[in-house]
Amino acid sequence: ELPCTQSIKIDNPVASRQGSFTAPLYVGATPFEELGIQVGPASIQGLVQTSRICYLDLTISKEQIEWVRNLEELLKSLLPGHSTVWFTRDMEKVDIEYFFDSAIRGNILRAEVQRCEAFDTIDVQVFKQSGELADTSLIEKSGNVLALIKVKGITHKAGRLSIDWVLEQILVKQEAECKIGLGNE
Repeated sequence: ELPCTQSIKIDNPVASRQGSFTAPLYVGATPFEELGIQVGPASIQGLVQTSRICYLDLTISKEQIEWVRNLEELLKSLLPGHSTVWFTRDMEKVDIEYFFDSAIRGNILRAEVQRCEAFDTIDVQVFKQSGELADTSLIEKSGNVLALIKVKGITHKAGRLSIDWVLEQILVKQEAECKIGLGNE
């Protein structure tokens, strides 16, 4: 269920090192990034790391796609009231529609995985099905994960607008190891 339109607020954008601007979102007085959504069961193709970004593509259900699209539509409807903060002129709904990039591609939602550049590590909690913390190497191609993702904010980069989704935690359901022996035959 999406929060009430009147309760969502878009803050002023803050510049980042990569030349983009990200505006935090609030639901009432609570930062939106503190509100997570659980995605899954989902499948993943593994962690992708480039020199600039680290991300995970999650294959999600039709209901989850609809929820994300509804959130995107809601936020796009709020942006015309903030267009002079983002652009040098007023923007109409059709302009915002043109500049907006959805995080959904088919049935895939892309979520950024934050990095700690000082230690060259990724900042995400990975859990085994038993509830134990696991090494990030457990994130590989899997057909059954549960993920907690959060909205970092709305980002303006290279003339494009998008919602930034960040992976917070992931639970990887592993196949059980068969311990039944067939004997010597």
